[in-house]
Amino acid sequence: MPNVTAFVMVGSEHPFHGGIDPEALLELFQNGCMRWRATQLDYSGWGHASSWDELVPEGTDSPYILTDALALYGSCVFSINNKHSEISDILASAREMKRAKMTAPKGVKPNVLWDLSTSEEDRAVFRQLRPLVEGKPLARELVVTVLNNCLSPSILSNLKRLKAKVELCTSVQCLAE
Repeated sequence: MPNVTAFVMVGSEHPFHGGIDPEALLELFQNGCMRWRATQLDYSGWGHASSWDELVPEGTDSPYILTDALALYGSCVFSINNKHSEISDILASAREMKRAKMTAPKGVKPNVLWDLSTSEEDRAVFRQLRPLVEGKPLARELVVTVLNNCLSPSILSNLKRLKAKVELCTSVQCLAE
């Protein structure tokens, strides 16, 4: 059964007291079908949270494991500018092509599963997105929490290439005597 081994909280830095005003939570599931899942958070009125498409990374040693997740969930990571628009345009076009192959009730737009581990079409889309994500500073702060037995080498090496304010939290095992 898959379990969450890493979290990335995306949001704006709080202007007065430090910390973060969270806008989205990205979760990395492992030990089963490894995948990223994102949830948009709504703390403004404590409304509902909404889920987005899911992403299966290329593999546990992928040097782009975090970049790919940020690309897919770009609307919560980047401010509205040319970079975000280009990422959104590429994804929207690819998403519509994927949905056209899916069967769903009329009027329903199902979430899409992006599988970078098996689909060459999906890998080609993300190869276009990676330079856009890593090329310019991110408009949001990231709080990355890496739990024990996670893909920490892949995530940590990927963090070095991102131009973002990042707070990194790792696990420490404390054993009670």
